[in-house]
Amino acid sequence: MAHVNRLSTMQGQTAGTRIQRVTTGVFVLRYSASSAGVRAPSVTIMADAGVSVLSDPPSMNPVLRAPGDAVVVHALRDSYLQLLVEPASPNASQDAQLTLERISCSLDARAFAARENHLPASVAPLVQPAQAALSSPTVGPSILAHVSRRGDVSVAAGEWVCGPAAPLPIEGIEIVWPNRPVGIEILTSVAINLRGRQMQQPVGIGQFAGSRQKAAPIVGMTFNLSGAAAHRHALSVDAIFLGGAVVSKSGHYLEFAGNSGTEPLVGLRLSLVDMEAALPVPQTASLAALPNVIQPMAAEPSRALQPIAAEAQRAPALSNRVRIFRMPKQNSGLSANLD
Repeated sequence: MAHVNRLSTMQGQTAGTRIQRVTTGVFVLRYSASSAGVRAPSVTIMADAGVSVLSDPPSMNPVLRAPGDAVVVHALRDSYLQLLVEPASPNASQDAQLTLERISCSLDARAFAARENHLPASVAPLVQPAQAALSSPTVGPSILAHVSRRGDVSVAAGEWVCGPAAPLPIEGIEIVWPNRPVGIEILTSVAINLRGRQMQQPVGIGQFAGSRQKAAPIVGMTFNLSGAAAHRHALSVDAIFLGGAVVSKSGHYLEFAGNSGTEPLVGLRLSLVDMEAALPVPQTASLAALPNVIQPMAAEPSRALQPIAAEAQRAPALSNRVRIFRMPKQNSGLSANLD
């Protein structure tokens, strides 16, 4: 699974520095495009402590000289990159588009169960894919989203709006579920960046939250699963804010925002999980089903104790006679033992 962040276009007439946050992990930083064509600016990369940048040929401060160049970024902790954009000439364009792509592997079922339940992978219950399957896209909640420069798009349950492969600012969302079961409601509330952070009131299924064609992306959101049948289900939501990693949460009340609270939402995936279907079948046996194991143990003493019992039978019985011992006299080396 790849996580892609498209860094903002950098424009200007002179060299400028951009600070880009990176989280723990391995990434590919790619010079993807420039409107300057053959006069594209170069981008020099300077890494903070805890971050290694691998390039060919190796360099302390690698330089991406044209679109298509790329380096590998290995971050041991959350840190920053300094990106120095230098135009080809003093009055040339400084437009440079960079893509930061996370390199990772999908979790297997046991590792996913361990992460969700905070257990070691060796003891986490292994849920079969059929048991952990999300609600069918034909009956589950879908999402209608208004995406910057694309307009309204619709996706089925469990599918990405924008997301890792095509991150774009999401300006509004609406949960669509025409045939939802009785006793389930999903309240959605979003914060948009419209001349400052503005929080909107929660809306229910079938109502739009956010904005359209106002260049006001979503910068925070909450989901609240309620209703008489809510206890039998849980929301499962993945969200990506610009410059951050994929954040995955599940439950009845979920809250999402970027690192500073102003980063636009660039990826969203939502589905409803049937909690009863996702529970693993307990592998236990009744004691009544094991009569041949328990009853012989109760009727026959343990073989480990048999040598001890035999030794006790061979031991002489204690005598009721009282033995009296007297200390030896001072003038004799003999002692008297009187019965």
